[in-house]
Formats: sequence, C-alpha cells, structure tokens
Amino acid sequence: MEESDCREDEYLYLIVDGVRYEDLPELSVENCTFSQAIVSRRRSSQLTGRLVVVNKEKISLFKYRGTVYAVDEICPHTGGPLHLGDIEELGEAKLPCIVCPWHSWKFSLQTGHLKVPHKSNVKLRTYPVRVNEKGEVYLGVKALSPDYFNGGTDF
Repeated sequence: MEESDCREDEYLYLIVDGVRYEDLPELSVENCTFSQAIVSRRRSSQLTGRLVVVNKEKISLFKYRGTVYAVDEICPHTGGPLHLGDIEELGEAKLPCIVCPWHSWKFSLQTGHLKVPHKSNVKLRTYPVRVNEKGEVYLGVKALSPDYFNGGTDF
C-alpha cells in the first residue's frame, strides 16, 4: 500500500452522521452466494456503497472485508455514481477496487489510483476512516469547508 500524502495527525476527523459501522453492508466475496458472485451485485440489487455528505463533499463509503473505505462519489471519467458500483478484487494481491457502474473504470479503494483502463494521472480522492468502539464512523479531512463557520451548511 502506498503512503498517504499527509501524516495521520494532519487530518481533522468529522463524524459521519447517521452511519454506523454495522449499518454498512459487508461486501466481501465470502459473504456472497455462488449466484451473487457470478452475477453483478448491481444487477442483483444488493446495496453496495453508501452515499454521504461530509464537509460539503459527496463521498462513497464501502465496507469490504471488515475495513471501511471512503472515496469521492463521482467518477472522474463521466461522473458516474460510485456508491452504486461493485467491488472487485484485482490481481494476485486481490486489490479491492470500486467499479464505476457506468463504464466499468476500476479504482483502488486504498489509493484511489485508476487500475483499468490504464491511464496515467487519473485518481479518486480517498479519505482516511476511523471507527470508534461504539461503531461511529469518522472521515479525515485536511481542511474544513469555508461554509462550516458561516452557517451556510448543516454539519
């Protein structure tokens, strides 16, 4: 896994209101039936991700193999809604990737880098996630939205 652009202590963690760890569906292959593993989760209508708004940013949350990942909601290709995408493991390392539901672009959930198709410099923003002992989910941000202090947004 690649190192983050920032140290852990450089983030401010904001709670994701209304979302708890146990509320997020577990998306690991072990939890799927054989037919679900063959048929896309999107086609089987099983919920995959969760769309949330934190710090005025639309973010997709996924729980995969017990780990919560957070990435930008909008695919940089043509704006597909990533919270509706499937999770797929790539390569021998079984790298978890989010697959855009519109054109099947695949991004690493860990780093945000585009894996398929192979294009340089295309990346999703990823967010560090913390889950406390009560199951509350927190997302790390580098700076607060300017609207945070002027009452322009409910947080």
